[in-house]
Amino acid sequence: MIKLKRREFKVLCAQHDIPSDRQFCLRAGINNMSFSRWQNGHTAPNLRMIDTICEVLNCQPGDILRWERDPS
Repeated sequence: MIKLKRREFKVLCAQHDIPSDRQFCLRAGINNMSFSRWQNGHTAPNLRMIDTICEVLNCQPGDILRWERDPS
């Protein structure tokens, strides 16, 4: 399962003057509920969302994402 590196994401957001997840979603044009469900492990991100996140934060996917084996 692809997971968000929460700490690294927050650092990049701070560097881009984005104070909250809500503000990030507004700036990125990402649905807040979709982003939240992904962060909480209820759904997987799609490539468009990953592309948008990287574009807004000017980063590479590996800077903010990690892979973990699905526990099931």
